[in-house]
Amino acid sequence: MMAGSPVRARVLVVDDLEGPREAISMMLRMKYEVWTAHDARSALRFLRRQQVELVVQDLGLPDCDGIRLLRRIKMLHRGVPVIVVSGLGTIQSAEDAMKAGAAAYLLKPFNLEEMLVLIGELVKPPPKPIRPVYISKAAPSNSPERAVHSGAKPA
Repeated sequence: MMAGSPVRARVLVVDDLEGPREAISMMLRMKYEVWTAHDARSALRFLRRQQVELVVQDLGLPDCDGIRLLRRIKMLHRGVPVIVVSGLGTIQSAEDAMKAGAAAYLLKPFNLEEMLVLIGELVKPPPKPIRPVYISKAAPSNSPERAVHSGAKPA
């Protein structure tokens, strides 16, 4: 990322099927920093090392039940919203996902534009780097001559 460019929110997309994983990723890359995982193990390994602002995860993964993965994600990153997607959704799986902490539950196929709007509502951008503020002590605190500098400390 170039200096001065805005900090982009990080999104992890977890789906064992390459087509949906890549479709979601391509759409999100316009606005977000996107990472992908093809199974629960890869997703958890990534989440142990990185902070993300959102996870989009498939319910049907080959190595782990999607609800179990959702619970583990919420244990690692409690405040991170998780959108669960499923091609074989049932009312029971939707209820289970919401009880486990999902922010939303979408049935495949879903409208990618609607998903983008939903993600925009859920994602909080990562904090911007804080630039230190230095206040000159030359003038009293209530004086209009007191200088405030941001960035590098004044000489």
